[in-house]
Amino acid sequence: MKKLVLLVVLIIAIILIMGCEEKYNPFVSCSEINSTYCGSDSDCVCNGFDSETGMCYLGNMKYFERCVDRQDFVCEGYCPYPMQCIDNKCESLPKI
Repeated sequence: MKKLVLLVVLIIAIILIMGCEEKYNPFVSCSEINSTYCGSDSDCVCNGFDSETGMCYLGNMKYFERCVDRQDFVCEGYCPYPMQCIDNKCESLPKI
């Protein structure tokens, strides 16, 4: 009986883990992440220093949180327009 309960709990745990949208993978480098992909405007950010480009970062929040230096770097004026997700790519464009 204990083995059956353990098996059921294990199966439920596997199903929950498999259902996660995206898992953090420490072996994936920043250069392997699509930094501009977005699904909605809220996925986009413009701030911090991107060591890959040497400029202010403009792209998705997941890359920003993991790969962008956010300390002591201000990007005032770099993205003068609101961030938008256009064709699954983060852009800073005037709203029409």
